[in-house]
Formats: sequence, C-alpha cells, structure tokens
Amino acid sequence: MEQENFQLDLQRLSQVGLFYHDEGSSNLTFCSERCEQLSCPQLSLQVFGNFAKYQLALTLPAGRWLIHSLYVQHPISSTLLAASFYPAYGLPHISEDLPSAAMVAAACHNDKHKTDETIKVAEALLPNIRKMWTNEEIGTAKSLDEARVNQWVSLSLRRLNNAVQREKGEVVVPLKAVPTKIIIERASSATHLNVGA
Repeated sequence: MEQENFQLDLQRLSQVGLFYHDEGSSNLTFCSERCEQLSCPQLSLQVFGNFAKYQLALTLPAGRWLIHSLYVQHPISSTLLAASFYPAYGLPHISEDLPSAAMVAAACHNDKHKTDETIKVAEALLPNIRKMWTNEEIGTAKSLDEARVNQWVSLSLRRLNNAVQREKGEVVVPLKAVPTKIIIERASSATHLNVGA
C-alpha cells in the first residue's frame, strides 16, 4: 500500500514539475532513496529511464542511490541499465565516479549474476577504481550523506576485494586501507558510522 501511494505521489509531483524545477537537489535523490526504502528500485529505474514522461533528470547523488538500490539484490541488467543513464543525463561516466564504479564492479562479481560478460565490465573498471582510490579519503566525511556514500564505497570495495581475491589471488585495493568505520567530522564533535561486513 505504501509503495502504491508513493508511486501515485511521485506521478503527481512529476506532473506539477516539482522535481524538474529543482534539478540539483535532494528531491531527485529522495526519489531514488524512497524507492530503495520501499523495496521498489525498479520504479526509480522506470522514472529516470523515461525523461519524456516524468521530466525528472538524474543527478549524481540520485544515480548513486539508484545503483546502490539495485546492485546486490537485483538483476545485473538493471544495475548496468542504471549506469547507462549517467552519460544520457550529462553525468560523469561511472568509471569516473568511485562510488558508482565500485558498486557496479562489485555487482558484476556477485555470484548471483556473474558471467564472462560481467567480469569483462568489472575488469574494465578496475584500473580506474585503483586510480580514484589513491585520490580519495573515504574514512572521514563532513556530513551524514557523505558518510553514507563512503560506507557504500567501503562495502563495495570489500565485496570486490573478496571476489577478485577468490578468483585471481589479488586485491583491488589494500584491504587494510578500506575503513570499517566512517568518521563524520562536525565542528563540535565526531560521530562514527560502522561500515558492516
């Protein structure tokens, strides 16, 4: 019921142009986030896959949420479709965005949908993941949103490392360098966000 209500709300909001006029915003991220919370990321995939109907342009934060909502439990084709939206919306290719690249590569190595083709996709992403990894600090964050994305990167890199190590006996990035906690630095204090397994 809640999922159906959200779908109706989403259609009404897109009809009045609320999302369209606030493009760089949390409203678009909210769409992907809410679809994940309601276990209906396919709805978000449908909305961002049909700009002509919904007039909702994908942003980088919304794209990351979309990939995150799909990459573990849903068919790899859905994750790759979401990744293909990036250039259509003028976003950087997933190979240029560490969170997106790490999640897609981890999805490609997931035993549930791993094929020779998905391994090729993951292998193509690995050099860029390694390069971006050396330039990014994911152990700390300035906001809860940034910490959440860093947590996704950490979990994805752990999954990816485990898969590549099983298959090739090597790691993508040094496992000791992948944080198990993300520290949210605030002006008055620091908070920890556990990464998980």
